[in-house]
Amino acid sequence: MIFHRPWLLLFVAGLLFEGIAQAQDNTGNSTPANTGGSAPAGAGGSTPAGTPAAGNGTPGASSTFGNQGATPATPAQGNLPAQGTQGQGVNPPPGQPIPGANGTNPAAGPGAGSTLPGQTLTAPDNAAAGSASSFGNAEGQAGAQLHEAPPSFTVPGFYGRGPQEFTVGEGRLARPHFRISVSASQGYDDNVLQTPTHGFNTPSEEVPVEVAGPIAPTTREVLVPSGDPGVPASLQTEQVAGVPPRFKNKKIPGVPAARRLGSWISRTNGMWDMQFANRQSLFTFDFVGGADYYWDRPGGHTDYFSTLSLIYLRKLTSRAQFTISVNSSYQTQPDFTQPNLPTSNQVGPYFVSNIKADFSYRLTPRFSTVTSVSYNGIDYMESTEAKQNFGNTTFGTELRYLFSPRMTLVGELRYSSDSHENQAALNNKTYYLLLGDEITLSRRFSTSLRLGEQVQSFTGNGGSQASSSTGNGGSEASPFAEANLTYKVGTATSVQWNARYGFEESGVVGGRNTVARTGLQVTQAFSPRLQATLSVNLIRNSTTTSTPTSTSSTTSTTPVTAETVAARDAAAELAVPADQVQDTFDATLGFYYTLSRHWSFNLTYQYSTALGPIDVDTYYRQRLFFGATYQF
Repeated sequence: MIFHRPWLLLFVAGLLFEGIAQAQDNTGNSTPANTGGSAPAGAGGSTPAGTPAAGNGTPGASSTFGNQGATPATPAQGNLPAQGTQGQGVNPPPGQPIPGANGTNPAAGPGAGSTLPGQTLTAPDNAAAGSASSFGNAEGQAGAQLHEAPPSFTVPGFYGRGPQEFTVGEGRLARPHFRISVSASQGYDDNVLQTPTHGFNTPSEEVPVEVAGPIAPTTREVLVPSGDPGVPASLQTEQVAGVPPRFKNKKIPGVPAARRLGSWISRTNGMWDMQFANRQSLFTFDFVGGADYYWDRPGGHTDYFSTLSLIYLRKLTSRAQFTISVNSSYQTQPDFTQPNLPTSNQVGPYFVSNIKADFSYRLTPRFSTVTSVSYNGIDYMESTEAKQNFGNTTFGTELRYLFSPRMTLVGELRYSSDSHENQAALNNKTYYLLLGDEITLSRRFSTSLRLGEQVQSFTGNGGSQASSSTGNGGSEASPFAEANLTYKVGTATSVQWNARYGFEESGVVGGRNTVARTGLQVTQAFSPRLQATLSVNLIRNSTTTSTPTSTSSTTSTTPVTAETVAARDAAAELAVPADQVQDTFDATLGFYYTLSRHWSFNLTYQYSTALGPIDVDTYYRQRLFFGATYQF
């Protein structure tokens, strides 16, 4: 829990005070002229003018992508999926920063190839200068100019996400230094408990119940007359027949499958963001807090949520740059956008913390390096789920080579260590060797790719069946792949795609979880006031355990009867196979309308479903929200 890590609070507070002090020093030096509520939002400077600002609900819900380029309404982490990461439904608070921004998540460090700096392009489409740079636009880099270009910054993304681009006077840095907004929305959830579609049920049956016990056969002594008055009667033994037991049929009612439960939801939240920049430094900060009230949910009716994200960048010299990124959240709803986070709302509230520091250094005009360290952790508030708590520390370094003005080749090494405070058998170490490239064809199109091998070894008693013969610390290798693409089709349309394959946390002693996930987001601006987003996530989890679960409830010494056969068949239906595969699909469609500088409205629909590994795990869920936001 965050209260167990007071250093995290002190660290965030220190950076916050540093950012405020910087703002006071630089007020007026780089303040953007556009301070209206309809200023383009988003980390990049290519957001269509007039698109809804962060005060009208962040588009791109449930996306595995960050909001890059033309994606509007991005909070501090311009690379983040606003809706899905929050996991609070299909209508996240406006401008809400998301836990695990840029795809960070507990133990995500080893899970996604790093797409670090090197994509900054501030020249026209036919100029691709500086694609290997980690420092944005250096002063004087373009030679003599009539007008000096505004400062730009390239912030390395969390592991598995591309860099974020910031330009003074554009996108997020065109906002006022401080913004505060409040939002209220009303929605409906048709399956608040994620009840299985084909839940397990017990049919009713009639069973014989004994109403009178049996009477065993017996004997009795009786006098038998002799028939002669002179002869006395004789005593003889007489057999008495037994009485069988008496039964009556009694009906035992069955246990029906759990029924889907729907509920209306009322949501309120508030948001505060800050952004400051000068030629040498950048600071952004976002905080969102709110609550969902379920009208008809059993148990607790209120879910609280909050998120905090922060970026601090400092250009130490023309060659060196240091960056700190922080993303933390408290939430209760599932998260489909990041590795290792829950996809079920049955785990109760949980806290996610992510911190990453990067040091970028340009060795020569063609060679540069990025060295990073990150901590990612998740803490469950419910005692029954606390055994799943873990923290991941990752160290990484990459060497970048500018092969051409539009292509940068990357080699990366990474080491991560997972620590489970309540399940030492799940502690593991993972090594990564990755090769890839980053291609920027124009300001409209960029892509990155990482391919390589990851080797995971358990330091406790874990390990897969395949490696169990090695004893404690058994190792297993898996291919690893990560790719992302951003394409701005036109002035009103943008497409983002992301994919990842590799190990993730299994949560099972002796098990390994290999996950393939991909996401697609399409944003369309119909007018300066109206826009829509469609986000889709597909996840395939394959978990292999070392000890298959037996499908038999009897042993070889148990007599085979009708009852034991029925019990065995029932157990076989409920048995969890040693190899489990679950497919998850999540999609969100949102519409966002800006009425005025202060008022905006949004309508969002979310559909989620999971298939397998057994029928009682299959469910679907729909959520619909309509909300309004007021920006001060």
